[in-house]
Amino acid sequence: MDIELRVSDRQATASLLDFFQRRDMPVRLQGEDGLVVQLPEELQERQARHEIELLLRVWQLMNPDVRVDVN
Repeated sequence: MDIELRVSDRQATASLLDFFQRRDMPVRLQGEDGLVVQLPEELQERQARHEIELLLRVWQLMNPDVRVDVN
C-alpha cells in the first residue's frame, strides 16, 4: 500500500524526497509537487502509516512554512 503526499511548495518536494530516502523509505516523485511513499511491508499497515506520519511531522518541524497533504 502507498501513501500519496502533496507538497504546497514545489521546491520543498525534493527536500522531502531526500528526507524519506535518507531513512530508507521507498519513495518516488509523482508530478511536480507529489510523492508516493510505500508502506514498509514488514510492518502492519497501521504501524507503517504511523511511522510515515511521525517522519513527516519531523520534516514539517524543520519546514514549518510548507504544508503537506496526505492521501
